[in-house]
Amino acid sequence: MAVCKNWRCGMTDFIDAQAQAEKSPDTFSVYHLEDLRAFVGRGDFVKVCHSEERFWVKVTKVEKDVVTGLVSNDLIRAEFDCGQQIKFELRHVFDYIAKEQETETVDSEEENLRGVHSFCN
Repeated sequence: MAVCKNWRCGMTDFIDAQAQAEKSPDTFSVYHLEDLRAFVGRGDFVKVCHSEERFWVKVTKVEKDVVTGLVSNDLIRAEFDCGQQIKFELRHVFDYIAKEQETETVDSEEENLRGVHSFCN
């Protein structure tokens, strides 16, 4: 699995969804940052935008406002590969899908990749 060498992983190139919503509140809506802080966690999927391309990421960790996750679909413009680990901030999240409830917690790479490779070629 590819991992960004720079811990910020192009963080400055992600589009700030919160700023876009502030600029156009009548036509552009996203989850409030406070809601994302309260609800986004391991196993959830979030949509971000990088290089003018929106894509889904499966969250593997949230620490303060920094999200670590795995790219969950093939990309055309953005510089990431499907399954690649990336980092970005909660302010970059355009959409959110909560994980399905699981009966047990497994902390393994195989568990992290569940739900990711089904969207990759």
